[in-house]
Amino acid sequence: MATTGKARTPEVELDRRHKIGLPPDVVERAELKAGDRLSIQVRRDGSVLLTKVTDPLEKFIGAAPGISGATNLEALRDEWAR
Repeated sequence: MATTGKARTPEVELDRRHKIGLPPDVVERAELKAGDRLSIQVRRDGSVLLTKVTDPLEKFIGAAPGISGATNLEALRDEWAR
C-alpha cells in the first residue's frame, strides 16, 4: 500500500446485501485469493476481525508418496472397511 506521510487505514462500505469488497492492496498483503475462506470474530468493542482459514494438513499434501490433494481419502477408507 503506497502512502505518503501518515498511513491511512483503508475503509470499505457494507452494501445492502451485507457484502464488502476488500481493496486490492489489502488482498495482496494478506495473501488472499478468490475462494479463500475467512473466519469472522466480533470483538466486545464491536470491531470485526477477519482471519484466513487454513487447513493445518495442507502443507503436507504431496509430502508422502502416493498421497496428493487429488487423492480421495474417503474412497480409500471405504475400501479398507471391506
